[in-house]
Amino acid sequence: MYLALGTGEREHPLQTHYPYTTAVANRFYVYLDDTAVAPANKAAAVNLDAVGTLADFTSNPSCGGTMMLPNSARKGWYIDLNQHGAGEQTVTAAAIAAGMHTFNTNRPIPALAGTCSTTLGEARGYFVNLFSGSGVIGSSDSCGGSQSATFVGGGLPPSPVVATEAVQGPTETVLIGAIQKNGGASSVVGAQKVTPPLNFKRKMLYWFTSGFDNK
Repeated sequence: MYLALGTGEREHPLQTHYPYTTAVANRFYVYLDDTAVAPANKAAAVNLDAVGTLADFTSNPSCGGTMMLPNSARKGWYIDLNQHGAGEQTVTAAAIAAGMHTFNTNRPIPALAGTCSTTLGEARGYFVNLFSGSGVIGSSDSCGGSQSATFVGGGLPPSPVVATEAVQGPTETVLIGAIQKNGGASSVVGAQKVTPPLNFKRKMLYWFTSGFDNK
């Protein structure tokens, strides 16, 4: 079972809540939990920040890179959320669909000097491969794209939700509130169709059974 979770404090998103006297370093984690292990045999709590426990995928791994779950010796991976500026934090739950997962963040931005205006901060959405952390934004595949992009308007984005709805007759699975995978302009209430990217070609398979015909 894959657990996708991030750190942050949604109740304190403004720049005034973070004077930055100390470094603010939030992360997003994907942890592979072994549900086959009996509860009595489970180890103690896991320190997700311990060296060697998780792989660092902040640098956006390429397609086919090493450390691919579930074949990795590590228990999962993480992304540092300070690469776009100080104070970025996870403010939503994550949604997992079609071998990919998505979540949203907010980064406080100070008001311009000499103005009385306030800002709700930068709203950013992440869309990455569940198993390798490789970005999928702007890619038709399940890797090889950007890990994140910004929402139009900023503010606190909602949690992305996977829903199955009837769209003009046929039933479709759609993703609501996530950054657009195709790389287009994204609204925090936008919807998109979820299509599992397939990396293989179908081919015919033939077989025969040897034996004797007694008739």
